[in-house]
Amino acid sequence: MAASFGRLTSPVPDPPLAEFLLSERVTPRTFDMSFPRIAPNGEYVALPLNKQIHLRQMSSSELRPIPGTERAQAFFWSPDSRFLGFHRDGSIWKIEINGGLPQQLAALPPGYAWGGTWTEEGIIYANNARGPGSGDLYRIPDRGGVAVKVIPSDTTLQSGALLAPEAIPGTNDIFFTWLSEEDITTVGTYRLSGDDATLVTRNRYMYGPQYDSEGYLVYTNNNPGIWAVPYDVDGAHDTGEPILLIRDAASVSISNNHSLVYVRDNPGSSQFGWVDFEGTKLAESGTSRAGTTFPQVSADG
Repeated sequence: MAASFGRLTSPVPDPPLAEFLLSERVTPRTFDMSFPRIAPNGEYVALPLNKQIHLRQMSSSELRPIPGTERAQAFFWSPDSRFLGFHRDGSIWKIEINGGLPQQLAALPPGYAWGGTWTEEGIIYANNARGPGSGDLYRIPDRGGVAVKVIPSDTTLQSGALLAPEAIPGTNDIFFTWLSEEDITTVGTYRLSGDDATLVTRNRYMYGPQYDSEGYLVYTNNNPGIWAVPYDVDGAHDTGEPILLIRDAASVSISNNHSLVYVRDNPGSSQFGWVDFEGTKLAESGTSRAGTTFPQVSADG
């Protein structure tokens, strides 16, 4: 797979982006949400490679490992672009990108990493999942402390999975995706302010929506590609029709200066397989084909 770079402008032109290749060596891991992430200031890109976070400065072609990030999963940037937060060994950690030791911030209950985000008020939101349609969201101070479970005031959301938190720049709010515990095809994207959740869109899979100050939500969904939809951040609702930005791409990350980093892949096929919790491939199942997503294992194995 390859990580690529582009820039979003308003109005969105056709074709919408000019792009160039960042790295062909990137090894994104869907099972623990380890994907390329661009810093808010647009100057750095963090990429997963060989089970460790690597860093590339946009003004350089060098890709260097960050010591202390071995086995890091589901990493995310601080708002000032100085630190990376990440999951490792059942805890949330942070590390300064230009040197220093990793700092353990809080332990999470058992589960597997499924995203994190860092707000301008110094709060980290992190998710760990326990299985299909089941996962919790936690608040953690960025100086360290106790992980507190987020319980939205909307009782509908108090069962199911709260996934893929993304901070909204300039606010204390976050987006998250909810999957029903009874039916994982029932999804909604919400905006969380305090404990009040406002529905953004229902029954349209919108993974990791990120707000761009040009007035768009940029996201991926089950239709292959990266999409943008005009969005009123104050009213918390769409104001137009979705626009396809990039075909055959996924895992988008956007900076404050409208730069995008995403993963290019061969479209249309997936392969089921077994991996351990370190990401080592154990076996494959079936053949590679289109439309294979969200496998589930029966309770008896």
